[in-house]
Amino acid sequence: MRSVYQYIIAAGTLLAGSACNKQLDKLRPHNVTYEEQQFSSPEGFQKAVYGAYSAVAGGASATSFNFNDMQLFLSDAHGNDIRATDAGVNKYTNAFGYLNSAEKDLSLTHDYWRGAYNASLLINKILANVKPGEANPAILQAKGEALFLRAYIYFNLVRLYGKPYYQNGGNNPGVMLITTDNNGPAFAPPRATVKAVYERVVADLNDALPLLKANNGNLYATRYAAFGLLSRVYLYMGGTFGGPDAAANRKAREYADSVIRNGGYALLQGDAYANYYKNDAPGNVEDIFSVNTAFNQGLLSNLYAMPSQINYTGGLYRPSPDLLAQLQPQDLRWKFFIRNVTPGFAQDTLATVKYMINYTSLYSLSPNRYLRLAEMYLNRAEAAVKGATMPVRWQTST
Repeated sequence: MRSVYQYIIAAGTLLAGSACNKQLDKLRPHNVTYEEQQFSSPEGFQKAVYGAYSAVAGGASATSFNFNDMQLFLSDAHGNDIRATDAGVNKYTNAFGYLNSAEKDLSLTHDYWRGAYNASLLINKILANVKPGEANPAILQAKGEALFLRAYIYFNLVRLYGKPYYQNGGNNPGVMLITTDNNGPAFAPPRATVKAVYERVVADLNDALPLLKANNGNLYATRYAAFGLLSRVYLYMGGTFGGPDAAANRKAREYADSVIRNGGYALLQGDAYANYYKNDAPGNVEDIFSVNTAFNQGLLSNLYAMPSQINYTGGLYRPSPDLLAQLQPQDLRWKFFIRNVTPGFAQDTLATVKYMINYTSLYSLSPNRYLRLAEMYLNRAEAAVKGATMPVRWQTST
């Protein structure tokens, strides 16, 4: 039989082990930043927003073509200004043929969808941690930038996966509209209507405007970036030339006017224009908002032009005859094309230098030029034509 002394020793050991376990429960890894720590200071909010920019630029994607690349590609591939030199169906030609396969290996849309919602969940986490009545300017600035980025993500999503706003009164299916955090891995709400997504985009941008006090340059969300995006959003809400929405077109013009008249931007001229895509200079006077490649450099140009070296072929996509026919001999836009023959496709002798490969690194030096002053003039002109019954005058609101 065991002695009483042995039972006391055993009991003491169990109690000591229990106490150790409780202490272990309180230990936390030193290389992990927990949510309450991250958002305990203005600096934590700012770092979280930098993470959101990184996700938007590409870090959320598991493919070699990052989120930023896919956004540019999926929009460009649906247009008529390029032609494909590969007739086969793969993830790079899928969008060009309007197939958008649900199989992840046959479509970049799988990764784009994943990247968009990964970025939006991070943004929702930032917004959820801003306390009601918060007054710290740095935290409010971070909130404004997060709201801008969420609007940016959902506006691009709904245009890619939903029908135009003006069809069926905006009641066609749009995309999942997730504006909360801690939803769980199985959380998958039904698709919101196109109209509901647009309303959320407009609300986020309007909520962001009074918070965006700082101007850190065109690589970050600013007050005039929000004006510029609102101009684009309302132009898409403005209907067709045959069935325009007067109120939406008026807003598209007013927001464009605010940027043109008061934003301090200027159209590039001559050599500066010709070199537009050859640098990532944050001080570019025409860019309103650019998604910086310094966060996650892109490989988009691999699809448009490749260096003539061993084991390299020409780009998969080339400028279409329709596009080239629009350019007059003296047009400065010829500066954006170089001779680059695709093997087997002798008629495709030109490639674009937009987002061109930097030959020393195989990455483009140019950021994604998402909003620029030239577009504001185009937005204003189109909105004015669609609302031709409205008087045309400069707006001076700030």
